[in-house]
Amino acid sequence: MSVDWRQLLAYTDQDLALAVRFGWIRRRRFKGGYRATTKGEVHTREQIRQHDEFRALITPLVDLDAAGRLTPQEKHESQIAITVRACRRNEEQYHEARQALADYGFDPEA
Repeated sequence: MSVDWRQLLAYTDQDLALAVRFGWIRRRRFKGGYRATTKGEVHTREQIRQHDEFRALITPLVDLDAAGRLTPQEKHESQIAITVRACRRNEEQYHEARQALADYGFDPEA
């Protein structure tokens, strides 16, 4: 059974823009495309370490890489996709935390 990692790690242009705005990835000038920054790599590792569902999402990709069925270009693309998904997850957690504070009557803006 072949796993299409592109469908597993699909992201939107808004997710990509969010990751660029937060500094998790940046545009490559000469080669084109994007590359993960050190900040993005650190936060992505943290998401993988802390959350089982995120780890389960990328497990098929790790298996493909271990089997040697990914080209270097696909490895790079998958790293960017994982970083963008981790950034989106981080943003969702931020909004959930703010909502939880508001539910307790604490105003984060004050």
